[in-house]
Amino acid sequence: MAENKPLKKWELLTTFGLVLMVGLFISRSDIPIQKSLEKDVMSIKSQCQSLRNKETCYAKAFENLTKTTDWNHSFAVLYELQKIEPESRGCHFIAHSITIAETQKDPSRWREIMNAAPQGCSYGASHGALEVHASTFPDGKLPKSEIASVCNNPDTNNCTHILGHLLLIINENDIPESLKDCEKLPHNDFGKFECLTGVFMERITAFNLVEHGLATRESLNWVPRVPELEALCREQMGVHSIACWKEIVHVALIKFNNNPQKIVDFCETAPDEEGARECINHSLGIMAGSYSFELGKMKPICEARAAAPDFKSRCYVQLVGATLSTIPQEKSEAVKFCKSIDSVYQEACFKRIDNTLKFYTGN
Repeated sequence: MAENKPLKKWELLTTFGLVLMVGLFISRSDIPIQKSLEKDVMSIKSQCQSLRNKETCYAKAFENLTKTTDWNHSFAVLYELQKIEPESRGCHFIAHSITIAETQKDPSRWREIMNAAPQGCSYGASHGALEVHASTFPDGKLPKSEIASVCNNPDTNNCTHILGHLLLIINENDIPESLKDCEKLPHNDFGKFECLTGVFMERITAFNLVEHGLATRESLNWVPRVPELEALCREQMGVHSIACWKEIVHVALIKFNNNPQKIVDFCETAPDEEGARECINHSLGIMAGSYSFELGKMKPICEARAAAPDFKSRCYVQLVGATLSTIPQEKSEAVKFCKSIDSVYQEACFKRIDNTLKFYTGN
């Protein structure tokens, strides 16, 4: 049966947009449109059109495009492709490939590229730049002496999440040691928390662990690992428990086939209220990605029954926030979505539209 076969990295990334669909694209007006834009859009669309899972094809195509042009052009092409191809909206892997190709041209520019990278696609662009930097050291790992200074950038919280992934590699899959390293970072509590989520996400998704020979390919067969990973989360205490429950949704959503009721029921078994909230909220962002951020189709997600009395309001807010932070040009659809829900939930929904666009785009 297919369930017994480890899924390939691109298949898993396509399902949840990697982890995490809470990033934002910078405004397309910030990137110059070159003459060959339309030609490149149609070429990439044509290359990948016949495939059931397109993201791996798009990622390779954008990698090649970046090698022959530059990353600004590649992102401009991606933004145009997203207008006509919904499956390119969940684009962590694509953005990752673009900045890997750009950074490999001159690895000394890794920090410049990471800091200037578009924030969308679940921060895939900045992930790629940092991974290239890590690959320049022996065994492709950051030395411990580099850890404290890596995230000296404007978006420290996103950076520390990436760093959490890398710490588990540096520490050879040692969770306790990696969590201690997160606690030692010279950042605020939220920055440290994001590092913790990166550690747990790496253990849970295991992509880089497999690539570095620290886990077997069977680790990518997520469904059978759910009991093991649930046990891991239940072993944690305090903020570590909250971080683990936030990230376990990546495998749980695969097991439950993105069923909203089943994921809510699962998250509410977390040992504390905050862990359950983080688990549910993160799952909502990932499910939005599975709908290609088409808000008009998402309303049934919020009909799930939940113990938390504010679930429905939180659900609408999370779906709108996840969509706009990835595709800010969907504002009109977000407004339409907020107008379509019960009036009692509309104020919070509209507020999320304003806050998301102000925070990320200044508009």
